[in-house]
Order: sequence, then structure tokens, then C-alpha cells
Amino acid sequence: MTDLVHQKTKGNPFFSRQFLNYLYEDSLIKFNYDINYWECDISKVKTLVLTDDVVEFMALRLEKLPQATQDVLKLAACIGNQFDLSTLAIVCEKSSNESSADLRKAFQEGLILSQGEFNYFYIE
Repeated sequence: MTDLVHQKTKGNPFFSRQFLNYLYEDSLIKFNYDINYWECDISKVKTLVLTDDVVEFMALRLEKLPQATQDVLKLAACIGNQFDLSTLAIVCEKSSNESSADLRKAFQEGLILSQGEFNYFYIE
């Protein structure tokens, strides 16, 4: 499995994590609590038609996010790879709470990371 992950991700840690999340979300890998071991049908994973292009793969992942999350991420990316919530809220013409709610799914997916008290972010 590690060879397959490395082959698909070219060893990129961020892409590796996103790839493993994808496999988990689609139930292609799962944790067997009876034997405390991860299970994967490697032959099934190998047959997946997955792009080797990191940008294309990430675009597909982003398309699965709610539209409000996609919209706020587009604006956040215009600010830069680091942004604070108050600036983003101004750009979005929303409150900080609304902007934060829109970011929540991206944060949960590990697409953005927070620094400090969930008010300063950077795009990974």
C-alpha cells in the first residue's frame, strides 16, 4: 500500500494525506477494530481511474465541498496563502462568524490550517 500511495502522490505529504482521505471516504480503506489493523483491497484501489496530476486531483476534491466553502476559498486564495478571518470577512462582505462557518468544511478536510485561535489561516 505504501508503494501505491507513493506512486500516486510522488511522495508529497499533503497530497498523500488527501489521497488517503479520499480512499477512506470512499470506504476503500477501513480500520478493522476486531484485529486493530487497517484493511485495504489493493487490487481494487489499483483499478481506480485516478489522475496522477496533483492539481486535477485537488480540483476534484474541492468540487466536492459545499458551494459556500468553494466561494470563500476562492476569495481567501486571492488574499494569499495566509489570511486572517477579519480580512476575509471584509472581502466576503459577511460577518466573521459567517465566513468562519463557510470555511469549516475546508478546515475539517485539512485544506486550510489555523494558526492561533482559529482566526488566522494558511492554505496548505
